[in-house]
Amino acid sequence: MEKKPTIGKYAEVWLEAPASVAIQLDIINLSNVNFPRSLYAALGVCWRGKGSPDVSYARCGYDPAAYGGIVLDKLIKREDGTTVQQIIEAGGDALTLVKLKYGSLSAVEVQGTVDFIEEQAL
Repeated sequence: MEKKPTIGKYAEVWLEAPASVAIQLDIINLSNVNFPRSLYAALGVCWRGKGSPDVSYARCGYDPAAYGGIVLDKLIKREDGTTVQQIIEAGGDALTLVKLKYGSLSAVEVQGTVDFIEEQAL
């Protein structure tokens, strides 16, 4: 699933949830303690293609709160018409994608585990 919100001069920003379950959980857990930062971090890890913030999650020590803060700062400092409201809205879309991706992965993993256990019981 993907979303295409508008941010600054970018008419359509392509968002896609990261494949890494660890990153998904980092962002989801952050949303429980620092919701605004989770939005910015989700936006950063989901943004694909043109205009993505020039910051690496890995270079932030896999710290989602620090990463989210840097994403926000970089987007605002570009002076390309990006507003905090656009970042928050796109971040909400991104966080939703992360939660949906995690939920779908969990269901598949649970079913795989159930299937494996049933086969062993035979």
